[in-house]
Amino acid sequence: MHWAVGVLGLRADARVLEVGGGSGASARLVCELLTTGHLLALDRSAAATARISSTCADLVEAGRLTVVTGELAGLDVPSGSLDVAFSVDVNTFWTSDAARDLAVLRRVLAPQGLLAACYGTDGPQSSRLRERILDPVAANVRRAGFVDVEQRLEDDGGGVMARNP
Repeated sequence: MHWAVGVLGLRADARVLEVGGGSGASARLVCELLTTGHLLALDRSAAATARISSTCADLVEAGRLTVVTGELAGLDVPSGSLDVAFSVDVNTFWTSDAARDLAVLRRVLAPQGLLAACYGTDGPQSSRLRERILDPVAANVRRAGFVDVEQRLEDDGGGVMARNP
């Protein structure tokens, strides 16, 4: 989580979407960096969003975090209203072409907005991460029309970063 949040290069006023918020651990890390910005945590699991809402109740109450249960393909926010969209260990971007989800991200991200699909490494098996996950994600992201697509693989994590044109 620390690696993923670190590669985002968040500004204090960033408008951020987390896809697949899970436990809320990354939500807290992101919100610590946002002084005037906002995080929208989206997860399709009601149990996950309940957990995030509970563990981050102070951030929700302060208006720095909004938690939503639902599918990314159905996300209803204004076009161009987000600066950064990220995910950690979300499999949809590599197990399918994710065309509908990536189209939504293209719509909601501002021009030059950052997309970061991040994954944990398996230590000595990190070369498999690139082949098995990062290569398919990068291909899907390019096919969806994102630009400046870059793969990063480091000891603490790997991911595909791209910009909305």
